Amino acid sequence: MMKKRKTPKMKMIKRKGIEFLDYHPHSGQKIIHASNARFRVVACGRRWGKTIAATYEIIKHAGKIPKSVCFWIAPSYRQSEIAFWIVVNLLPKKMVSKILMSEMRVVLKHGSVIEFKTAGIPQNLRGFGIDFLVVDECAFLPKMVWEDVLRPALTDRQGKALFISTPKGRNWFFNLFSRGMDEEEKNWESFTFPTSENPHIKEDEIEEAKTSLPSQIFRQEYLAEFVDDASMVFPGVWERTKGELKDPIDKMSYFAGLDIARHRDFTVLTILNSNGSLVYFDRFNKSSWGMM
Repeated sequence: MMKKRKTPKMKMIKRKGIEFLDYHPHSGQKIIHASNARFRVVACGRRWGKTIAATYEIIKHAGKIPKSVCFWIAPSYRQSEIAFWIVVNLLPKKMVSKILMSEMRVVLKHGSVIEFKTAGIPQNLRGFGIDFLVVDECAFLPKMVWEDVLRPALTDRQGKALFISTPKGRNWFFNLFSRGMDEEEKNWESFTFPTSENPHIKEDEIEEAKTSLPSQIFRQEYLAEFVDDASMVFPGVWERTKGELKDPIDKMSYFAGLDIARHRDFTVLTILNSNGSLVYFDRFNKSSWGMM
């Protein structure tokens, strides 16, 4: 447990591996800061700078609105701790009333609070009303943390949320990202940036990673693509399950399964024969109910 001190010392911040003494956003980060959407979804390659951009956003909101409650939620304590120290380092000291290091809580002089928590025990996040929320690496959190706990916490205050993550296949983070790409979703906006758009990352470093990593992993971790089977035990399943249903064979039975969705999720059609062989597989979305 960290010792409590009245003011964080520079050597403590360096010891934690944090070197951000000032913030000068690159072009991609400026795009995030310019958005006024209530729900922003940011899918980035590794080391693009999503954490530092999100810390700036939470500071901006807490500083602008007195007595606001701002939460940072991450999968692990270490991830929340890194964000906490960046915020401590970026905040002008004249704005700060107190810093509770053991609780990773910052209280500003006009009453706003910034807290850093993990989603390890989701029940512990209940009971709070939140004005501004950052969900860090949310692709690696269970969907129920957002749906059952965090989204209701934004209701009475009409709070805003910023989701930042590297993709992890097409899970619930992909569904959120799809909402932000939909013109009908007026409160949502999504952004995607590859690692290469961070001007501080050397091009040859990215090229070396491209030659060293499996293609699906590189596309996910560096290009920020929502790759279907990047996290599958058996990559390539998607290509091998596609097929074309020929004329039915006499005395052969066929069984079809249809999981219907329309807008965000995908409708999935699967057809097997009586031998248990997959003969057809397809998925699609953004189609009318009449078409289905």
